Amino acid sequence: MSGYVGHSAGWDAADGFLRTGDCARIDRDGNIYHRGRMADVIHTAAGPVYPVEIESALAEHPAVADAAAVGCGLAGSERAVVFVVTALPPDADMSLHLAGIEEWLAQRLGVVVECRSASAILTNHAGKAMSTKQRRAASRRAQTAPDEPEPLVFEPSKDILALSRQGGVSAALQMAAATVFAYLIVLLPLVFLVALVYGGWLRIPLLAYWGFCFVDPATENGVGRRFQWARSVGLWRYVNAYFPVRLVVEERLDPGLSYVFGVSPHGILCFSGQVVVGSQQSGLDEALEGLTLHPLTLRHALRVPFFHDYALALGALSSSRESIRECLARGHGESVAIVVGGAKESLYTNRGSRRLVLGQRKGFVREAIMAGAPLVPTFNFGENDVFRQIEHPALRRAQLWLQSHMKFAMPLFYGRLGFIPNRTPLTTIIGRPIVVARDPRPSQDTIDRVHAQYLAELRRIYARFKPVYDPEGDDLVIV
Repeated sequence: MSGYVGHSAGWDAADGFLRTGDCARIDRDGNIYHRGRMADVIHTAAGPVYPVEIESALAEHPAVADAAAVGCGLAGSERAVVFVVTALPPDADMSLHLAGIEEWLAQRLGVVVECRSASAILTNHAGKAMSTKQRRAASRRAQTAPDEPEPLVFEPSKDILALSRQGGVSAALQMAAATVFAYLIVLLPLVFLVALVYGGWLRIPLLAYWGFCFVDPATENGVGRRFQWARSVGLWRYVNAYFPVRLVVEERLDPGLSYVFGVSPHGILCFSGQVVVGSQQSGLDEALEGLTLHPLTLRHALRVPFFHDYALALGALSSSRESIRECLARGHGESVAIVVGGAKESLYTNRGSRRLVLGQRKGFVREAIMAGAPLVPTFNFGENDVFRQIEHPALRRAQLWLQSHMKFAMPLFYGRLGFIPNRTPLTTIIGRPIVVARDPRPSQDTIDRVHAQYLAELRRIYARFKPVYDPEGDDLVIV
């Protein structure tokens, strides 16, 4: 035999085999199982990870009966997740063994993975373990039910994706930009205080400026003081590369109407709300063409020196009733986005947690009905994965007391190296608008009915898109 017709590449005449690039494993009984292709690769922030190498190594692990590695997230910042079928008794401590497998892989292959328990490995119609590409394709197909139209998906630009895959100095700049951005609400007033203490003759104009922050009409007039240049500065490019943003829109919105976007979850520092709405490079202007979206923040946050001007430049308004009503009354696409769960919801933020404080939050529904503005359920996948939170019963009691008396929460959180945000893609799902009839004086029954409809829509979009963008997240819990 001299070769295969049309397949000269990969042919090795020395041993008579054609290198197809397929991989297989042999179990202890001599059975051969197809495991995928060498071309399959998971593009993590630390570099390429090959599922076949992970699966081949785990075939030798005594506690593993079967395993499949897959990338979760956006190319360039994926996480390597390994679904493991263990050969352990049912009463074994699964979390302890999975942690041991993660450590074993790190020592043997030098790769960082997340291990998840599975009862079986996903296979295709031929009974073979699905390749990485097949698993991703199957997940994407699951997002569109037969009776639902396919959503509009706005992926990160090629420039942002290319930047997010770079290492060295570029990766360091992305990390630095994301870290500075994360703590602006602390850094900006700190700069003000230093200037106030050491500024000499500058103290008088600085104090006058601080007083102006309390009476600035732009926070309540429904228009704000939005500057496009602030949304397009070079810093955003690196922030967007560190947190690649994907927008998924179920239905195009009418630019002639005003909308109330109910956004969940809050997260620790509302990253999605700032990155998506604040940055011109997030794709939001294209996804919501013709609309002007104003993120709402607490009134006292807009009184913080320097942060006041930063937030207003991104289009922020006060979350007061007067501000919301002024904005919605203008119509012509002037809309508001409110993170409904607020400070209390930030205390439930942790990796994998999907608990929302929405059960009794109905003020935004009342404002939508009074203005006749459609409600738009919005969910941000990845928000709760940016930081992890320290949890303890005594600490939680103190945090809840502080939140109830001071109206803001103090979650204790950490990220990479303690304070650097965890790199994760952010996917914002913008659901179908809920049309409401305008009623200047809505009854409580009307508010309750529309609120229940909003919660049902939020649960629907979460259930629809979770298999694609958050396969390891917990079930949605509303309290």
